[in-house]
Amino acid sequence: MWDVLVSRIQYGNLLLPGAWCLVPGAWCLLRTHLRACHDTKTSAVVRRHEHGRLAVFGDEDDSDGMNPEDMAKPCSVCGGRGVVLKEMSSSASQRMLVQQHCAACKGEGTVLADGVTESREKETIEVVVEPGIRQGERISFAGQGDEKPGMLPGDVVFVVAEEQHPTFKRRGADLLLTKTISLADALCGVSFPVETLDGRTVRVEAAEGAVVKHQDVLAVQEEGMPVHGDPVARGRLFVVFDVEMPAAGSLTANEKALLGRILPGRTEAPAAAAGGGGATDNVDMPATVPQQQNDDIERVVLAPVDAKSFGMSSKGARSAEAYDSDDEDGMGGGFRAMGGGMGGGGGGVQCAQQ
Repeated sequence: MWDVLVSRIQYGNLLLPGAWCLVPGAWCLLRTHLRACHDTKTSAVVRRHEHGRLAVFGDEDDSDGMNPEDMAKPCSVCGGRGVVLKEMSSSASQRMLVQQHCAACKGEGTVLADGVTESREKETIEVVVEPGIRQGERISFAGQGDEKPGMLPGDVVFVVAEEQHPTFKRRGADLLLTKTISLADALCGVSFPVETLDGRTVRVEAAEGAVVKHQDVLAVQEEGMPVHGDPVARGRLFVVFDVEMPAAGSLTANEKALLGRILPGRTEAPAAAAGGGGATDNVDMPATVPQQQNDDIERVVLAPVDAKSFGMSSKGARSAEAYDSDDEDGMGGGFRAMGGGMGGGGGGVQCAQQ
């Protein structure tokens, strides 16, 4: 469930008052998941992390009274500069001086004084993960990093990295859930169970008489993440609905006729399919449905089509290939690229993890 990946980021020494410098800190990636960040049963979740720390020890005879500044001395090779000049010759008559890092002090300009030793020890740090903590937040432990003579110890910094959840997406203190429902549920009422991050099961229902449309976004108050720093406040649970239409051929003619009578807005009954309309003989058609009296009007049938092919009817295959290439380059295509006209429009709901 938890995984800690330690990575070191080397910074230049930060100059502090009194000619002190700060040792570069150790940055750790702390991987966690939504359930741990959601835990409100306790004030916080404590995780233990072991890391190797470079410690400096003075002379055993004078370790208590030894000044930290005396634990280091200037490098005798580079004179404390951290760099040396090396002579290189490109030919018998031409010579040049090249500046390089000093190998004796590794470019630091100082080496350990006599009687001073350093060793890497394992230490355990207890990391407190508070409820509602967000992606990218930092948990710092001052002075818990490496030690070096004449320098302040570095810090150990944990950066929270939130793992993706299979059901919920998070933004701030809000959670997002995508739910696919049938057309019957969208019209007659939505009700479905949801297992929350704290182990509860709640039944999510639409308001009485509400009709849910495709890509509707509804929210439940106080069912999101805890607000970091506020033990009482909680975010919301957003639900994006995908209304699934009945599959082609799944409705009989009798069922279609019944729906045409029940649902409002029916404009015109299509002509009976070849082979007779016996399936609708026992169904009373709506009295408000206008009947087509003019047999001279030609009927055409809609068929599935790729929306990207809009505007390509008068062009050949090579133009279609070029069109696909433009679409891959992010140029877009079809009527969706014309600003959402002809029924085009939004790209739904997008969410990102903080």
